[in-house]
Amino acid sequence: METKAAASPTANEIVFYYQKKIIKVNVKTHQAFILKQAELIEGLNCSAPKFSFDGKYIAYMDSYTWDIPTKLWVMHADGGKDRCIVDYIGTQNKVKNFLWHPSENKIYFIYGYAYGAMDKGGSIKVINPENLKSEMLVTTESPYLIEKFDIKRDTFILTIMEIYDGPPGIIRHTKTIPIPKDSELITLNVENLK
Repeated sequence: METKAAASPTANEIVFYYQKKIIKVNVKTHQAFILKQAELIEGLNCSAPKFSFDGKYIAYMDSYTWDIPTKLWVMHADGGKDRCIVDYIGTQNKVKNFLWHPSENKIYFIYGYAYGAMDKGGSIKVINPENLKSEMLVTTESPYLIEKFDIKRDTFILTIMEIYDGPPGIIRHTKTIPIPKDSELITLNVENLK
């Protein structure tokens, strides 16, 4: 496997990426199903599929690599209705990482500048895969970038990088914030990251 396998909520199935394919395996019967296969080199490159909390959907990024404008996709767990839900083609941004909400069918994703070998982003957005409504929740001001995040109940646990040209170079902050609701936008800056 080229990426870590993700288990379904019932742990009866796993899904993973291998050689330009997204594959689902039934753990009990050992039956494998190819849910998506790409022929072109840029079609599906080192993806990391994940099940939704209820097992209804699988979301994945089409190119989990450097310097490629990565899109976010979602399909039904049987491979049906595969569609791109976040596409920054024509811009200089891309999806960097994503997580499903632990109890709702919402996808939270980090996005930011696509080029320059950066796997961090400046913002977190949320999208509903059923109606494709999206909203920005968290943004950063220079010199901060969101390196990674996790969701525990209704909070984000963020790892924030503070980047300097000279010493000390990089300082990492851990910040826990409530997941914004009702069009609230949280900006992480010098004042709230002291």
